[in-house]
Amino acid sequence: MIPFPTADAVWPPGSSMWRLCVLPNLPHEAGLQRLLDQACKALAPFPLAEVAVADLNIGICPLDLPEQDPGTHLRRKVSRTLAAHLRDLPPFAMPVGPEHVGIGTVALELQAQRWPQLTARVGAALGEALEEHEFGPMPPRPHLTIAYGAGHCDSAEIAAALRTARRSERAEVRIDAVHLVRVRQNAAAHQYHLAAPALTVPLGGPRPREGGDLR
Repeated sequence: MIPFPTADAVWPPGSSMWRLCVLPNLPHEAGLQRLLDQACKALAPFPLAEVAVADLNIGICPLDLPEQDPGTHLRRKVSRTLAAHLRDLPPFAMPVGPEHVGIGTVALELQAQRWPQLTARVGAALGEALEEHEFGPMPPRPHLTIAYGAGHCDSAEIAAALRTARRSERAEVRIDAVHLVRVRQNAAAHQYHLAAPALTVPLGGPRPREGGDLR
């Protein structure tokens, strides 16, 4: 484990990026909350920066949109196309799988199940609403990052501590909407912070919601 982000991954000062993602609803995810509490205790001895509850997310893809505000017309276009493609995909749950300790991150892998259906539909919607270069690749295996490296330590020890802490805990994440959020990096604190969603598109047909801090 090394500090993250690395020097070549630090964003320019004051910059931000847009991301389409899933946001866990911890007040309604008791199993996930217990698992995260256990993970937090297990990770406490290591030089890691825990991801704040408000910043937990499952990334779908980055979007190359105007940094300050995509504009009402573009947001509504993305909203309409996403809603059309997600209308007949009902909400679903993904069980939390094994831990993954990377070079600079600690994450919980999620059992994909219907994730490929979601990403295929999102990709088709974005292909209609945006230019090809305006949205990035989608991960074939979803994951929930829970900490970033803030120092040097043994990744194998982190993984072992997590496995011991969560041995008897089972959890899942409910996927019921996709959100457009703006992300800011705090490289010195090894953190990424999410603004309130600028756009929320529920699965299964309900009306999309616009909002969030676009300043």
